[in-house]
Amino acid sequence: NFPDDIFRDWVTANIAGGTTTLTQDKINTTTSIDVDHKHIANLKGIEHFTALTDLECGVNQLKSLDVSNNKALTYLYCSNNQLTSLNINNNTKLTKLLCSYNKNLTNLDVSKDTALTDLYCNFNQLTSLDVSNNTELRQLYCLSNKLTDLNVSNNTELRQLYCSGNQLTSLDLSKNTSLNDCSVSPQTPSLIAAKNAAGNYVVDLKKNDPAIDLSKVSELASVNGTVNSAEGTITYTSLPDAKTADITYEYNTDNSAAGKMSVSATVKEGYGITYNANGADSGSVPKESTLFPANETATVLGNTGNLVKTGYTFAGWNTEANGSGTEYKAGSTFTITNDVTLYAEWTKKSSASDGGSSDTSDPNDLLPWAAAGVLSLLAIAALLRRKTSTGK
Repeated sequence: NFPDDIFRDWVTANIAGGTTTLTQDKINTTTSIDVDHKHIANLKGIEHFTALTDLECGVNQLKSLDVSNNKALTYLYCSNNQLTSLNINNNTKLTKLLCSYNKNLTNLDVSKDTALTDLYCNFNQLTSLDVSNNTELRQLYCLSNKLTDLNVSNNTELRQLYCSGNQLTSLDLSKNTSLNDCSVSPQTPSLIAAKNAAGNYVVDLKKNDPAIDLSKVSELASVNGTVNSAEGTITYTSLPDAKTADITYEYNTDNSAAGKMSVSATVKEGYGITYNANGADSGSVPKESTLFPANETATVLGNTGNLVKTGYTFAGWNTEANGSGTEYKAGSTFTITNDVTLYAEWTKKSSASDGGSSDTSDPNDLLPWAAAGVLSLLAIAALLRRKTSTGK
C-alpha cells in the first residue's frame, strides 16, 4: 500500500506507532500529515487517509499526486516537487492550494474546487488557467507561467492578484472591485503578423487577442512598423528581429489597484505545428510548412511518413507525450493560439490484432486426430456387432 520506502517508514513511525500494523482507527483519526523535505518520490497510500484535512508534501521528488480520494482535504502544500500531474478533482472542501515551482506542470484543473480561497501556482509551465468556478477566490498568485489569457470576471471576491511574468496582452479587472494588491506586468509576449495581399506583414491586436478592447489601448507604438491606433494594427514591409520588443502599448485594466498594464511585445510570422514520432522505430514525421496567424484554424496532418512502432498501432496525435492531453485524428481542426507540438499516439496491439482468433495453428494438423477418432468409432461398432452375433 505504501511503495515508497521513505513514506512507508514515516507512516510506521508517526501514525502506526512504530508497528507494522496500521489499524483502521489510526487511519480514521489522522487529519494532518507533514512530510516536507523527505526526498519522497511516491505518495501512493495517501488515499487511505480519508479524514485528512491538511497535507504538506512540499520539497520532495513527486512527479504525480492524486488526492481525489481525500475528500475532507482543506489545505494542500505540494510546491517544489517535479509534478507533471495533480489530481484535485474531488476536493470540493479545498480552500488553500500551494503548488508553485513544479516546472513540468502544464495543466491545473481547479474547476471542481469551488471552496478555494487561496491559489498559489507560481513558476510552473501553465498555458491556461480557468478560475471561473472559483467564486470564493481571495488570493491568486500565478506568476511566471505561460498564460496568454486570464479571465477573473467571476472572481469578485479577489483581493490579491499577482500574474506578472506571463504573456498576457490584455486584462480586464473591472469586476474585481475588492482588489487591493496587484502585480500584472507581463513577460514579453509574441504577436503574430499575417502577410497580406500586398506582401506586407500586419499585426492585428484584435486577432491576436479576441478579448482585447481597443478602446483601452493607449500609446500604441512601433519602431519599425506603421501604426493605426484606431484599428489596432501595425504594418511592416519586412518583419523586425523577433528578439526585439518592437510593439509597446498601455492597457487600461479598469481597476485603480492595477492601473495600466505596460505591454512590450515581439513580432513573429506565425505559430507552427511540430510533429513528434514519440518512440517510433521507423518512418518520418509530417512536416507542417504553414505558419498560422493567431486564432486561425489549423488542420492536423495524418501519418504521411508511415511511422511504425513495433507491437503498436498508430492511433493519431496528442498534445502530451504520455497521451494525457488533447487527442487529434488526421483532418481534425483546432484554433491555434501558440506553437504546438503533437506527439504520435500508440495503441498496444492485442494477441489477435487483426480482430480474428489468436489461434494460428494449421488446420491440417487436426487430420491425424480426426482420423484416429473415426478409427475408434469403427472399432467400437465392430465390437458391438461381434457381441451381438455371439449373444454375449
